[in-house]
Amino acid sequence: RLSLLLCLGNKGFDEVTISVNSPPSSGRFDISPLEGVASQTEFILKLENWEDDGVYPVSYELRYVDPYTNGTVPLVSRTSTNEFRTVLPPVTKAEDGWALTVIAYIVDKSEAKAEVVKSIILHMPLLELDDEMAMCLEDLSFLDLEGCGESETR
Repeated sequence: RLSLLLCLGNKGFDEVTISVNSPPSSGRFDISPLEGVASQTEFILKLENWEDDGVYPVSYELRYVDPYTNGTVPLVSRTSTNEFRTVLPPVTKAEDGWALTVIAYIVDKSEAKAEVVKSIILHMPLLELDDEMAMCLEDLSFLDLEGCGESETR
């Protein structure tokens, strides 16, 4: 309410109602499984029961946090689809316990956003040797690498 007192003693007032758009709410963000191997395990990311105060549907966007830069990397661009299957790249670090942070953004028509953060464990894939690679490594096993990298001074 705005009140105004004029110099001649007259008074006036007015009322203004301001509506504020709230972000979507009441939903869930689930990832299954919570632990896997980079470039091998298929993860299912599911967003359910998100509601908005309007009549329009919400949309979703998924990102993960790059442990080396702390920047977010798009995983799924904005879409109305609420379930995704994906294989994640090998980006985690041992010193972080192989943890990867995944962020879901739930967005309404007016761009109000809800953010949900989840963590998963993403192990690095093991190197698999084929027969040819194994033979090459066996051929190299006779090398004496004990003094490798040292230089002699004369």
